[in-house]
Amino acid sequence: MKKMDYHVHSIHSYDGKQTIEEMCKQMLSMGVEEVCLTEHLDIGHPEEECSGIPDWDLWEREIHYLNQKYPQLIIKKGIEMADHPLFRSKIKEYVGSLSFDFVLLSLHVVDNKDPYYPDVFFKDQTRDACYLKYLLAVDDAVKNYESYDSVAHIGYIGRYAPWSKEMQPVRYQDAPDVVDDILKHIIGNDRCLEINTKGIGDGFIPDGSIIKRYIELGGDTFTFGSDGHTTQEDYHHIEEAKEYVESLGGKYQAGFTNRKKKLEKL
Repeated sequence: MKKMDYHVHSIHSYDGKQTIEEMCKQMLSMGVEEVCLTEHLDIGHPEEECSGIPDWDLWEREIHYLNQKYPQLIIKKGIEMADHPLFRSKIKEYVGSLSFDFVLLSLHVVDNKDPYYPDVFFKDQTRDACYLKYLLAVDDAVKNYESYDSVAHIGYIGRYAPWSKEMQPVRYQDAPDVVDDILKHIIGNDRCLEINTKGIGDGFIPDGSIIKRYIELGGDTFTFGSDGHTTQEDYHHIEEAKEYVESLGGKYQAGFTNRKKKLEKL
């Protein structure tokens, strides 16, 4: 199975802690053949520190240079495009003005609050109400963007939830009809489901119950991403994730060039 990591951040993301070259050296040391840098775009994020936009020209020059310096590693240009309902038109216009190999749709903000700041996000909310609201927001996001290739970390909210460890993951049974709606839209529009290995405890995001349901509904194509922001996180647990997805009946991991999908068998 080809070693690929399709969710990685460098210092060009507001929270990245590794240079692109440091990432390259780390990936090469693990035998990785292809990576996609998915720098953050969080237009309208309520926290100013999260709303920085990369210098794309500098970023592209570095990628071009390092693709030549390290020919054993293919470096693709991607973006993690974060939904925000109040800023969708601006986000679409901005992303449409740029050229990427891969667009990863994510959701960090619900009701203009990010669960990364749990004291604000989870205050005075029950788990059931909170998770239903989150899943409805994911459903809304996947239906309101036309141009994306994979949906990132469905269940992101659970990383920061104040519940017990066993209650943190967002599971299929939390809102079966809503999850089905999300997954059917992904499948019906030929998008991929991301398996994010920066999970909860020893798990992945989405939870296994959602991955299983995606496959039951006919979904068979995945992107795998470590969500690495440091060299210690790069490619972390991706081999285990691929083996797990294959054991459930998943068939393919996807790579992208100029938004064109290429499938690799698991």
